[in-house]
Amino acid sequence: MAVRKAIYLWHEHREHREEVAKAKQIQSEGQVHLYNFWGITAEDFWLYRFVQAHNLLATTKKTIGFWSVFGDRRLVDDVADDINVFYSGENVHLEMHIQYADYMLSNPKIHLALGFDCFEHQKYQRLPLWIMYAFGDCYTFEDVCKRCDELRYPKIDDKKKWVSAVSSWDPSGIRAQIADVVGEVKKIDYPGKWRHNDDTLKNEFADDKIAYLKQYIFNICPENSNSYGYVTEKLFEAITAGCIPIYWGSYNDPELGIINKDVVLFYNEKDGGRALKKKMEQLIKDESYLNYFMGQPRLLQDAENKIWEMISGVKHRLEQIIGNG
Repeated sequence: MAVRKAIYLWHEHREHREEVAKAKQIQSEGQVHLYNFWGITAEDFWLYRFVQAHNLLATTKKTIGFWSVFGDRRLVDDVADDINVFYSGENVHLEMHIQYADYMLSNPKIHLALGFDCFEHQKYQRLPLWIMYAFGDCYTFEDVCKRCDELRYPKIDDKKKWVSAVSSWDPSGIRAQIADVVGEVKKIDYPGKWRHNDDTLKNEFADDKIAYLKQYIFNICPENSNSYGYVTEKLFEAITAGCIPIYWGSYNDPELGIINKDVVLFYNEKDGGRALKKKMEQLIKDESYLNYFMGQPRLLQDAENKIWEMISGVKHRLEQIIGNG
């Protein structure tokens, strides 16, 4: 009932809907159109590059529309392409996106839905947001294996600073909770808009977040909201930079079978961060323990296969709907 009510609240008068739909069609590139996205161009969007890399539209004149959550879901009824794919990197269970909690699977014009949730459906494939960031240029299993090798044992030799927290905002207040605990152990550098006290990300690293994070041993990188399976780029950016992630999200069980939880520090709301604080103090005081901790693999042994299963699953499903959509 909540989803149905939200749909009605988003209803546009019919005479205005075509005009609104055109405004929401942010970018078109050949046969590929983006609708209800967040201001990116088609070339910026991983799924567009994925379709191009695999030549999935090479033998058809069909158009494919990718749909997201930043607009009215009913627009698809007016401007549907030959093939329509819903994708969300956002948490669709939050109030602001609740109209999309069903991933538009109830709409027959949607041929495929992609998102972070873990469930089985003939028109659904899991594709969490971090795939696009950490494996955005990986189109083969060999690519995935090479990238996993890089992430499993990232370079950690150049670290001279302790703690960073890179963020523009704190909508849920969880960052403040974590940072207040961590700040009792070590000073935190904040190069983003939130609690800003450091200009070096912009002035010395040209806003290259990964290059900036490579200086740090710890990185505070929680999600904005807590839903099982909802894992964005934040955790994987910390891993890429060789940081020890200080994390909260996905009920502190992110990416089962992929992430080695032994190299992640988790914030637990129930104990007010006491275990996190104690662990940090141990690591800071004992250099040999810190070196051992940071020397552990970030990814588990079978991570390549699990990641490739998601990526190849997207390819297989796109091939199916392009061929039959």
